[in-house]
Amino acid sequence: MFGIGYYCSRSFFAPYTLMAGLWTIILSLYYILENNFFLIQNKFPIAILIWGVCFFVGSYFMQAISKSSVEEQKNVEPNNQIRRVFFVFAVVFMPIIICYSFYDAFIKDSSNFFLYLRMVNTGMDESIEGPQFGVLNYFVSLTFVLYLIELLMVTKQTKKKVYILFTLNLLLNIITMSKTSFFCLLISSIVILYFKGKIKIKSIFFCLLGFFCFSVVFQSIRQLNSEELVNVFSFVNVYLLSGAVAFDYLTAIPGSGWFGENTFRFFYAILSSFGADVPVNATILEFVSIPELTNTYTMLYPFYVDFGFVGIGIFALFQGAFYGYLYKKAITGSNMHLLLYAIFSTYIILEYAGEFLFTNASLNLQYLFYAIFPFIINKRIKIL
Repeated sequence: MFGIGYYCSRSFFAPYTLMAGLWTIILSLYYILENNFFLIQNKFPIAILIWGVCFFVGSYFMQAISKSSVEEQKNVEPNNQIRRVFFVFAVVFMPIIICYSFYDAFIKDSSNFFLYLRMVNTGMDESIEGPQFGVLNYFVSLTFVLYLIELLMVTKQTKKKVYILFTLNLLLNIITMSKTSFFCLLISSIVILYFKGKIKIKSIFFCLLGFFCFSVVFQSIRQLNSEELVNVFSFVNVYLLSGAVAFDYLTAIPGSGWFGENTFRFFYAILSSFGADVPVNATILEFVSIPELTNTYTMLYPFYVDFGFVGIGIFALFQGAFYGYLYKKAITGSNMHLLLYAIFSTYIILEYAGEFLFTNASLNLQYLFYAIFPFIINKRIKIL
């Protein structure tokens, strides 16, 4: 599928090529690298085959039937006034979150500063509670999207804005102490720069290599004993390969019997907030031994637990079609769809860890609003 996808698209960033390339690498590493994991021999092989084929078909078919953005003249630029308002929100409110979060962590646990930040943001220790920022939290996603908008539309006059917003996003990611946040920032930036012809494949390779080295060091400083270096091979095995093994040995999960309670967790959370007696499953899953400890089960987990192999095929077709549509619009000139593809294509690469399109629905809706709103406003102005 990777070979066919690259032959048809001549791009590593087509969704079907990206998906097939990712799983080619993951499965190859599983057999190449020495590990003490259980042998993959149960449900994962058929599950990943169903996912891969259906995702490939869905994304390629949707790309083929979707209209070109050039034909529809949708290459509209984001509204400058909205960009200025967003920028003011970012530079005013984000330093408040950043400074107060660092201050809180330093006062409460200066000896384990980074570990404390990690514990606060994962909720792994219920006795640790960080500062509450209320509505200001919604401007965190705004800052990320605005950075990508400014990178997409960058000129010599706006380079300073890009640097400022990039720095704010870096500091916000340090607060979360999440490698995933840094990874999404990197990949989204790479996608935009690649589509704009400002970065080559060789440079992308070195960026990814640099990120891998950063991740190993980052993992070392956020663990309990920061003086103990992370074993590189163990790091790769646990973070890249364990999810597939954990899914392969997934046993029956006791659920409440509600329809799609894992897949549609976001909607149950909304109903629960209005007082409805419905289940709201945890986003951080239970650890299992394979025999290494892990709590990632790949993107297959919610669909399989809720709907079995049929669910995997259906949602693979749906997600493939979603990415295929965005990709077609992006390669034919739509700035808005390129922005959206840059944001969401990171989830394809993160499939080895978990499912993020449905699981992070609340955050994704924020991304959609902040990404689409400046373009929609400008489109209406031009029509009028």
